[in-house]
Amino acid sequence: MSESPGRVVMLVGTSSAGKTTTAAALQGCFDEHHLLVGFDVFMRMVDPRWAGHGPYTLQGFRYDPSTVDNSGEAISTISCGPVGKRILNGTHCAVAALARSGNNVIVDEMLLDDTVLADWQTALDGLCVYVVQVQAPVEVLVARERQRKQRAGLARGHLPMNSLASYDVAVDTFLKTPAECAAVIATALAASAAGGAWKARAHDR
Repeated sequence: MSESPGRVVMLVGTSSAGKTTTAAALQGCFDEHHLLVGFDVFMRMVDPRWAGHGPYTLQGFRYDPSTVDNSGEAISTISCGPVGKRILNGTHCAVAALARSGNNVIVDEMLLDDTVLADWQTALDGLCVYVVQVQAPVEVLVARERQRKQRAGLARGHLPMNSLASYDVAVDTFLKTPAECAAVIATALAASAAGGAWKARAHDR
């Protein structure tokens, strides 16, 4: 007997926004099983030579040279080459396959550039997708970055491409705990018959 497709709940936000802790809390809010998938899961499969500071990062994933903004704050971004793009596309298709096999999936996602969103939309076309904007004030993001000893500037660098124009629900992880944010998301999903914001944009492209 074929399974009905599962739903996909996309938590989108920049580095240090609180996606991972919120996603983990959200998983426990549902009576139905939800897989939790983050790009870090797939990055563990990547040969280190194609990531970070390896010799083939121009093909895979690399840190761009850091810059500063008008206020002197660091800005840093991660870019991907053709191998990286292929990995990202495979990641998106894998999530879609999980959902089409009847699995509900929560995705912890930081968009690396403006092309990644369109690729997600193509891969998830026809599925029930809910989009959650996970955010916090930029000064809070920077403070978390320092506390976690992450590369300086990633939160600022990836903030523009992860500030969505359209979403189903937004949560601020500075104002609420992960458990409280998860409860807000679960309540919003329960009140919605189907994901709307992303599906509409996908059909308009």
